[in-house]
Amino acid sequence: MEGVRDGKEFLEIARKVAQKKLVLVLKAGKSAEGVKEILSHSGSLAGEDAIYEVAFKQAGHIRMRSVEEFGDISKAFLNIPPLKGNRIGVITPSGAGGVLVLDSFHEYGFKLATLSEEQIEEIRDLFLLWQRVGNPLDIMSSALTHGYKTVYTKALETLSRDAKVGVIYCVLGEPTLKTAKEVSNRYPTKPIISWVIGQPAHLTQGITSIASYSSPERGLRCLAALLEHQVFVEKVLKEKSTFSVDRQAVKNILARARKQNQKILMKEAFHILSAYGIPVAPFKMVKTQKQAIEVAKILRYPAVIKICSPDILYKSDMNGVRIGIRDSKELKFHFKDMMSEFIQKVPKIEIKGIIIQQMVTEGQELILGAKRDPQFGHVIVFGWGGVFTEALKDFSCAIAPINTEDAERMISSTKISKVLEGFRGSPPSDLFFLKECLLRLFQLASDFLEIKELDINPLRIFSKGGLVLDARGVID
Repeated sequence: MEGVRDGKEFLEIARKVAQKKLVLVLKAGKSAEGVKEILSHSGSLAGEDAIYEVAFKQAGHIRMRSVEEFGDISKAFLNIPPLKGNRIGVITPSGAGGVLVLDSFHEYGFKLATLSEEQIEEIRDLFLLWQRVGNPLDIMSSALTHGYKTVYTKALETLSRDAKVGVIYCVLGEPTLKTAKEVSNRYPTKPIISWVIGQPAHLTQGITSIASYSSPERGLRCLAALLEHQVFVEKVLKEKSTFSVDRQAVKNILARARKQNQKILMKEAFHILSAYGIPVAPFKMVKTQKQAIEVAKILRYPAVIKICSPDILYKSDMNGVRIGIRDSKELKFHFKDMMSEFIQKVPKIEIKGIIIQQMVTEGQELILGAKRDPQFGHVIVFGWGGVFTEALKDFSCAIAPINTEDAERMISSTKISKVLEGFRGSPPSDLFFLKECLLRLFQLASDFLEIKELDINPLRIFSKGGLVLDARGVID
């Protein structure tokens, strides 16, 4: 695929097809150079690669990373029965071989199965007294004592009967591949995949009940694709949540902005979010130093002041945010210094005023956003917030419409989710509140298509609730 012209229509049709057939996609134009080539070569409309990635996931299509994966994944779908979960049992004639398989487990979303005591007892007599019997099953010493075929057969049969094992991963050589096939024929509903070490591909021809690969990573990638497709087909779509909001207030704000030919929303973005039930830290825009001091007394110190100008997109980059202001004396200094600095730096800049907020230091900084993509419509973004958002690039996205399940996936697929769940003694964050904010943001973007971009950065999330500290919007 090069690109799509109507992303919404594509998603609608793609979901229906993926419910009935396996769809594998190789997207051209992943690099910036590739996108340029597509635009100049065929006139196709190529969106951002991250958006295409999530589009394929939501459509139930499996994205290929290379041409070779077409053969690899097709083989898995043709040969392997449905997986019974993501817990794997490993049999290996080499300790190192088993470790190489385990090294790639987490990357592909799999876990090591815990063998039941009953199954362990069945094979304990094949192992030497000093050997640990567990998962992975390292059979080399046992094979030298009892014979390769005998031990491998018994180990495979044991894992095939264990309900805790969803799929079996075999590290094999040529002789044991035939043994694995014999056992697989007796247990046809148990998925088996193998890494055939150092053997040419033609040796696996004719083995239809097992998918064999030349590296552990290729096999696990195929298992992950198989499981991803199963989850999509079995998934029951949840209804989207609808909240009671003040839609008219947002209509009025946008109408005033259009009347004034205003494309960038600053304090207006705060009011829009409040109208849709996303809480904003108390603030006030002022024009004079005297007003600033009066407002700060009400909001209380320590305070934060921010320049408010449609000509400035990133206030922090231009020293347009001053934090930790402790009293009126410091407020006077920073107010005067900020105004004079911007007038000197950018004489023609339009300054609407200064926003004053009470400083909030607790909680974790997050970014939530909505962006209108030319192909797919509004895309909802979530990730690690603050001034290092672009440097860390820890984010996820989903194409609207989204439901609770999509919001949960967005959160769990980021690294910051581990911190939000509670890390090294810190209390867990209010994930219910966070999911609701994502859903409310989706509702806002859906209700007002003229919103091109809306960034909430940061949203400070606490153990209960949270507050938007800064926001910016762009409209048509």
